[in-house]
Amino acid sequence: MAHQLGRVNGFQLLKFLGKGTFGTVYQARREADGKIYAIKKVDTRKMSTKERAEAVNEIRVLASVAGDHVITFYEAFVEADILYIVTEFATNSDLLAILKNKRRAGHLPEATVWSYFIQMCLGLKTMHDQNILHRDLKAANVFMCSPTYLKLGDLGVAKVLKHDQALASTQVGTPYYVAPEVWRNKPYNAKCDMWSLGCLLYELCTFRPPFEAESMEGLARKVMKGKYEAIPSFYSQALRTTLSKLLVVEPNFRSSVNDILNCAPVLAKMSDVASSIKANDHPPAEVIDIVSTIQVPRRFNDLTKNLPPSRYDAPMMGGASPPMPPMPPPTGGAA
Repeated sequence: MAHQLGRVNGFQLLKFLGKGTFGTVYQARREADGKIYAIKKVDTRKMSTKERAEAVNEIRVLASVAGDHVITFYEAFVEADILYIVTEFATNSDLLAILKNKRRAGHLPEATVWSYFIQMCLGLKTMHDQNILHRDLKAANVFMCSPTYLKLGDLGVAKVLKHDQALASTQVGTPYYVAPEVWRNKPYNAKCDMWSLGCLLYELCTFRPPFEAESMEGLARKVMKGKYEAIPSFYSQALRTTLSKLLVVEPNFRSSVNDILNCAPVLAKMSDVASSIKANDHPPAEVIDIVSTIQVPRRFNDLTKNLPPSRYDAPMMGGASPPMPPMPPPTGGAA
C-alpha cells in the first residue's frame, strides 16, 4: 500500500517509517532548519472522542518528559483534523533491528548488554519519577540515536498516574512483555514496566523473549508461573541476579527502577556506560506539568490553540529555561 508523501506545515515528508500505536510515522525534513525529524500522522476523522483523547495523550506525555534517554518532543499541530506529532529522528533505527542484525554474530558482548540495559533504566527512571508508566516497552520502541546511544519512544499508550502509589487497570502492551498482574486483570503500577524491562534484558542475552507459547492462554500461563530458561553461561552472575530481580511474578517483590540503578553491579558499570555513549544531542530542558491535561475541544482543529509551544529553539539540558505558560481552557464550538 502506497503512503502519501509530500509537504505539510513546513515539512517535506521523505520516507514512510512504519505504523506506531496510533497512526503512521514518517521521516521528514523541516524546511526552516534543514534537519531531519520523525513525524507521526494521526488521522482523527474516524476516531471516537475517547480515541482522540488517547492520541492527544501522547503529546501530553512527550511534552512533559525531558531526559537523555527519552525521545525528544518538538512540536504538535493539527491540519484538517489530522494531528501531527514531531519528535527527534533516531538515525540508527531501533533495538529490534539491532537484535536481528546481531543475532547472526552469535551474542551481544556483556558490556553492550549492560550499556543498553542501564540506558533503558535511565529512560524509565525519567518517566517513573514523574509517575508516568510506559506500558508498551519492547525492542521496537527502544530507538537507537547512534550505535551506542538509545532512547525510549512511542509513548502512545503511556499512562499518567496522579501520584506514585496510584494503580492503573486497562490491559495494554505487547503480549510477550506483559506483566503477570496485567494478565490477571489486577491493578498495576510502575512495576509492570520493570517486568517488561526484564523481558528486554533476557532478550539482549538470548535474542528471544523469556516466555513463548503457541497461544495467548499458554503464554499467560507461562508468564504467571514466571519460570524461564537460564541465560547463556558465558554471561556473569551479576547479570543473572539483576534479571532475577525483574522477572518476579509478585510485583511487590519486583525491583523498582531506583532499586536497579542503586544496586552494586549497575553502579559499578555506570561510568563505563557514560563513556561508551557517543551522544551528540540532548533534549530540551523544559519540563511541563502534565497533570494539567491538554483539553480536547469538540472541534478537533481548535486543538492547535491548546498544544504546547514548539521546542526547536529550546535550550538544551543543563541550561535554564522559562516555565511553560499554562494550557488555555478548552474552546467550545459545534462539532
